[in-house]
Amino acid sequence: MPYHRRGRQNFAHQLARTAKRELPLRSSDPRAVAYHEAGHAVVGLRLGLELLGTDVLSDDTGGRGHTRFASPGAWFRPRPGHLTARERDFVDRTIVTYLAGHAAESRLGVADAAGSGFDENDVLQSWVSLLSDVDEEQLAAITLSRQNATSMLEEPGVWRAVGIVAGRLEVARRLDAEEVRSLTRLTGQPATDR
Repeated sequence: MPYHRRGRQNFAHQLARTAKRELPLRSSDPRAVAYHEAGHAVVGLRLGLELLGTDVLSDDTGGRGHTRFASPGAWFRPRPGHLTARERDFVDRTIVTYLAGHAAESRLGVADAAGSGFDENDVLQSWVSLLSDVDEEQLAAITLSRQNATSMLEEPGVWRAVGIVAGRLEVARRLDAEEVRSLTRLTGQPATDR
């Protein structure tokens, strides 16, 4: 999906360069993909997003895994730059959830910036652009959200939950929401949607 505003491609390139400088680059492997998707699933659940399911199945667009969340509902009608407090909260939680995939790979030590590029491009186009159309403000929002995702994963119970979900995902290749919630409960982590 191309950027519609002038200058967005350069900004996306700047984000990618920033990510590459901060993260060790290694080739992707099935375990990294499982941790990536488990990062999205566990953090999204923890932040109250309604998880539908996750998988480590390739698709015809080059995707190696997918984590799906329910639409927020009819109440969510954001106007870029003019969000209600409820809409802003949902957008913030969604951005952190998107960035938790790459943060989980990084914590595992096998970050693949190229594989996570879709997440960063999509979060910029679909979510961060709702917060602001100023590049510096968007970069600040992504940086803060990346830090929040990383901090969440540093919590021992959350990281254990990601490991358990990733391990099961590697074997089963697809998990529905209830399976992820059940696995997350094994670590004592809250696994309820808001």
